[in-house]
Amino acid sequence: MRNGRWVQGLLLLGFLLFLTVGCGTTTPEGTSPKEGPVVGLKIGNVAPDFSISMLDGKTITLSELRGKPVFLNFWATWCPPCNLEMPDIEKAYKDNFPVQIIGINIKESPMAVGSFLNQKGYTFPVGFDLKGQIAGQYMATGIPTSYAIDALGRIRYVQTGPLTYAQLRQWFTDLSQTTK
Repeated sequence: MRNGRWVQGLLLLGFLLFLTVGCGTTTPEGTSPKEGPVVGLKIGNVAPDFSISMLDGKTITLSELRGKPVFLNFWATWCPPCNLEMPDIEKAYKDNFPVQIIGINIKESPMAVGSFLNQKGYTFPVGFDLKGQIAGQYMATGIPTSYAIDALGRIRYVQTGPLTYAQLRQWFTDLSQTTK
């Protein structure tokens, strides 16, 4: 008789656990029911925050740009695919889309990068990830890697490999529709 009640108790506990876990609250992608938006690298997640020193000497903190879409591009001067897409990023920058572009150079000296940018005539904003910490945070193991983040701070697009101007224009047009 004791074994029977014990088994019934376990079955009841298992059933309750199933109801709690198996029939949990569903929420939009990138959110959790209690905490709200989830910070992560998946589409719909809030992009991880960071601060970066820029070529112009200023520091930009990603979370302070909320309310404006952001385009992050991880790159290096020695990277052929990066060099392939840079003219298109510059063109998109000059087209004045309402998107904050941040080129994130990985592990190169600011002097060498500044010289490279001047030589090529690139004027879009570039910051320095001297230790590769931001690239690591964003899992940018292959470059170029790009993230498009909407005005709410949520990741909308991710790509490893070069982007074309047509892709950038599409991303930026989509992102500009999320501006507050």
